[in-house]
Amino acid sequence: MFDSHFEFIKLLGKGAFSEVHLARHYMSGALFAEKVSIHQFHSKSDRTRYMHEVESVAALPTHDNIVKYMRGWQQYGKFYIQMEYLDGGSLYDAVKNSGGRLEERRVWQILKDVSSGLAHIHSHQVLHLDLKPENIFLDAQGNCKIGDFGMAVLRHMWEWEEGDGNFIA
Repeated sequence: MFDSHFEFIKLLGKGAFSEVHLARHYMSGALFAEKVSIHQFHSKSDRTRYMHEVESVAALPTHDNIVKYMRGWQQYGKFYIQMEYLDGGSLYDAVKNSGGRLEERRVWQILKDVSSGLAHIHSHQVLHLDLKPENIFLDAQGNCKIGDFGMAVLRHMWEWEEGDGNFIA
């Protein structure tokens, strides 16, 4: 499905469980971020873990500060997720490229955007559990959007030990 619908352009990033590719849709010419699991899934529980990310955000109404997810599918034992492509990179990269210093006005805008996105997902009973600069993305205008819902859970399903240990409050 990926090869017949999308042209691979470049690798955008790689984590422990997945890679994110920049891809162009053949018919529309639109650019998307395509997240692909690195490892093939071998069981129903593996598949369920990958589906979890799409299901976490599927019921969320769209919001200006949340990355839009289009769809997810499996192909050749791997899981694919089609998402909105944000050409501003991550907040982590923006801070790194600025030498670790942002203008105060910019910091307040980032806090406003992220707080608005968090309020939205929390109001729909979703917990992100992996909020960090690497998972906040910037559009061309510099607006921040929360992405990477791979560890997100519905509030009633949360276990206190879930999440990235470096960022749990």
